[in-house]
Amino acid sequence: MGTFVVIVVIIIVIVFAVNISKGRAQANEERLIENYTSGNYDEVIKSLSKKEFGITSDKLMMLADSYFKTGDFENGSKYMKEAEQESTPYRRNEIYKLWGLALYNEKDYEGAISMLQKYDQDEIKEDAKQFNSYDVPKLLGVSFMALEEWELAINAFKKAPLGAKNQNSELAMLNELTGDCYKELGKAAMAKKHYNLALTTEYKKSIKNKIKEIE
Repeated sequence: MGTFVVIVVIIIVIVFAVNISKGRAQANEERLIENYTSGNYDEVIKSLSKKEFGITSDKLMMLADSYFKTGDFENGSKYMKEAEQESTPYRRNEIYKLWGLALYNEKDYEGAISMLQKYDQDEIKEDAKQFNSYDVPKLLGVSFMALEEWELAINAFKKAPLGAKNQNSELAMLNELTGDCYKELGKAAMAKKHYNLALTTEYKKSIKNKIKEIE
């Protein structure tokens, strides 16, 4: 009887310890996500460097992006490469987007374009349909604009439904940028068309001035 009681006590202690460990791990995970979403990137780097968490592709991507956000491009690229190797195709799209943004911020526009062109084209359309997410075509387009590749920029922006009705501010911005490209190409009618599409929202009423410039 005494042995049985001892075994039961040991089992209870083990279960209790496991539950405490799980609770602690969950709290650490929540704190990590909170630090990342609130921009405390130094804390994210510190936590992940301590290896308190299993290093999954998600964590590697979070670590890499935190390095990018703190200006450490070398370590950011290092961990993005590791994340890319460990990731699923869907997750790799997120990696290419974050990496492309980091390259753009470094003014490496050709590098940004190369990275963003790896992004699955069908996924861009699906993101636009489900989430109104136009950040990939926008980033790709403005990278081409920085190189004065106006036609290529227009083609990038076209990956979002530029002629859609119920536009939000992001889509209006893409229409304005498309108008800017056509203006640079000397195609006033097309520039005006896209400026007018941007005016159908509350976004940047000041672009009326751009229309006046080309009329």
